[in-house]
Amino acid sequence: MSEQLDFAGKVAIVTGAASGIGYAAALKFLKGGANVAMLDVNGPKLDAIVLSLPECDRRRVSIFKGDCSDGEHICEVIKNVLEMSGRIDIVSSNVGIQNISVVPGIDMREFLDVIRINVSSAVFLISECSKYWVEETIPGAIVVTTSVHESIPKPGYLSYSASKAALGNVIRTAALSLIKHGIRINAVAPGAVTTEMNRSWVDDPVARAAVNRHIPIGRPASAEEIAEAISFLASDRARYIVGQSIYVDGGLSLYADFSENWSS
Repeated sequence: MSEQLDFAGKVAIVTGAASGIGYAAALKFLKGGANVAMLDVNGPKLDAIVLSLPECDRRRVSIFKGDCSDGEHICEVIKNVLEMSGRIDIVSSNVGIQNISVVPGIDMREFLDVIRINVSSAVFLISECSKYWVEETIPGAIVVTTSVHESIPKPGYLSYSASKAALGNVIRTAALSLIKHGIRINAVAPGAVTTEMNRSWVDDPVARAAVNRHIPIGRPASAEEIAEAISFLASDRARYIVGQSIYVDGGLSLYADFSENWSS
C-alpha cells in the first residue's frame, strides 16, 4: 500500500468524479484529509458514492451535478465551493469521452462534441480557478488527465487523439503563463486503464489479452494507479514540477514494437 499524501486543510475540485480516474482521484484527496467537491454529469452515481462513504468522510464531500464543459456551470460551482469552504487549493480535471472518428468521412458534429467535452471542460477550470488564485495572490495546483494519445496516434479515434494533444499544449501554455503567480499546472497521461470507457476490452478475455500484449509491463493500469500520480502532482512534493505531462502507461509510450530490434 502506498504512502498517503497529506492534504489536510486543503480544498480540491475533482471533475469526472462519478467513475474511473476521477472517482479514484477524489478518494485519494479525501483520504488525505482534503475537503472534496465532486463534479459529474451523472448525478445519481454521485449520490450513491456519497451514501457509500463513512460518515466522517461524507462531511467533507460536496457534489455538483452538471456538464463540466458548460462555463456557466463551472463558474457557479467555484462560487459555491468558495462560499462553503472559503478556499480552493487543488483542481483535478478528468472529464473525457471518445467515439469512433475516421477519415475520410468524419462526422464533424461528433468531432466537435469530443473537443468541447474533453478540452473545454479543462480550459474553463484552468481559467476560472486561476482567476481566483491570481486575484487572491495565493498558489494553486491543477492536474489534467490527458492520455498517451497526447502524443501517440490512435487511428479510428481522431477526435479523441486531437483532444488529448490539445490538452497537452493547453497545460504547457497555461503553466508558462501562470507559474509566476505560484500556480502549477501539470498533466497525467495514462495508457490503457480498466475504466468504464474501456469496457469493450476490459470484460472480454480475448480482447484484454491483446491489449496486454501491447503493453511492456504486461497489463493495464487500475484507476487507483493513475490517481497516485495525480495526487502526487497536486501535492507539495511536486512543487518543482511545472508544465509536464507525466506518462503513467506501463511503458506504452516507449514504442513497444522496438523491444526487439527489427530496424537494423
